[in-house]
Amino acid sequence: MMDDVRPPKSERNHTTRLHDDSDREPSNVPIQRHEEQVEEMIESTVYDKPENKKSRVHPIAFIKQYWREASKKKRLITIAVLLAFFTTITVGLVFALQPAPPEPEPVAVEQPEEPLPPPEPKTIPSELTGVEVSPQLASLPVTAVTIENSPDARPQSGLADAGVVFEAMVEGSITRFLALYQEDKPEQIGPIRSVRRNHIDWILAHDAALAHVGGSPYALSRVRSLGVKDLDQFQNPEAYRRVNTRFAPHNMYSTRADLLKVHEKRGYNKSDFNGFVRKNPEPAEKPDVTEVSVRISSPLYNVRFVYDAKNNTYKRFMAGVPHVDEQTNKQITSDVVVVMVADYKRDGIYSVYDLTGSNTAFIFQDGTMTRGIWEKPSQKENVRFGNADGLPVGLNPGKTWVTLATSAGDVTTK
Repeated sequence: MMDDVRPPKSERNHTTRLHDDSDREPSNVPIQRHEEQVEEMIESTVYDKPENKKSRVHPIAFIKQYWREASKKKRLITIAVLLAFFTTITVGLVFALQPAPPEPEPVAVEQPEEPLPPPEPKTIPSELTGVEVSPQLASLPVTAVTIENSPDARPQSGLADAGVVFEAMVEGSITRFLALYQEDKPEQIGPIRSVRRNHIDWILAHDAALAHVGGSPYALSRVRSLGVKDLDQFQNPEAYRRVNTRFAPHNMYSTRADLLKVHEKRGYNKSDFNGFVRKNPEPAEKPDVTEVSVRISSPLYNVRFVYDAKNNTYKRFMAGVPHVDEQTNKQITSDVVVVMVADYKRDGIYSVYDLTGSNTAFIFQDGTMTRGIWEKPSQKENVRFGNADGLPVGLNPGKTWVTLATSAGDVTTK
């Protein structure tokens, strides 16, 4: 039965075998043939994009086609471009892969030093005398002291050390001094007596504190009403003492140091004022005025100044004899002498000088005399001196003595 279904033998001999090796390429066909077949398959492959249904050529196939169709020149250009591109990439990678250079250490920037304040000057001019002194001395307040000049008060102490002295009649023919101190500190000042009305103008002009023992009714009322810095002995007894070598009332004394303590206690620590205009000394080769005499009231109080060319100063005489300071036991001298002529009258027993406005002035310094004017605009302003044409006249630095006269005729010179 099996024969019924088995094909004839002749037919079985021609049946196609599923794995017939007769169609195979010989085993020695080059491998290149296979690569070309793969390339042909790749080039013939079409990809459909589902989103736009458009086809595109595979990049590798495109490159191969470009290379086959390109001319020799075009291939060279392409190779050059590719070489340049890959060189740039390589160099970039080399630099990129190099370790980063170390961070430079921070450099300390020197901050500019703040400029130092200018050094404090070793000396500055005293506002009172114009003399070069230390800033500490120049900043001291000014003390004005009323010093008696009756025969029983002579010789006085401390006048030789005063920076400025004002001399004028107070009552009758008696004169009295108002002595001003700033940098000098005498250990004995006196005899100290009461204040008078002509003293007020000089005290206010120098913003000084007043050391005195009482005063005339008018002067005391002006001290209070004008706000004078008051160092009256009645309110400040600790700064005053009576000596037993003289009888009262000619025996009241003080010291500059004790008066400065009262300054501090009262808060009078500064004097704000403008001193005299000063100039440099210029001694004359041939002095033209070597002596000046001032008639004030009587022979007991009239004064004379004699020029000392060697020291460029003026020696003081009073009542015909050298005026000596008891503390130093030396004749009183001054660097500048000024005689101010002022209108004069009496108020009862008291003298009254008109010390505001202007009038005649005689200025003696350097062995010469300048006859000019003085001007004092107000009670609180200081006096200024000028020549005959009204031009300012400066005074030599040092001690200045100012004497009041009632007329120009009271002044004589040699």
